[in-house]
Amino acid sequence: MGNRVAKLLAADLGLVVTHHNATDKAEYEKRYLLELNQPIVTRSLPANDLQHMARQVGQVLPFVPNDVIIRDLGE
Repeated sequence: MGNRVAKLLAADLGLVVTHHNATDKAEYEKRYLLELNQPIVTRSLPANDLQHMARQVGQVLPFVPNDVIIRDLGE
């Protein structure tokens, strides 16, 4: 019964029903918080080059935080 109600509500709201549960959400939050606390590691690129590359990526992906871009570029 609950699945049927979820499907009907999702259809009315224009959403997709997933099979994620509270445990999945808690695991995602745990991994997300661990990633936030990871130090930013940079390669041997000069800071100016890294900042320039980060700005270029930020222009293409404006919703990605700059510290995430820098961390990914440094890996």
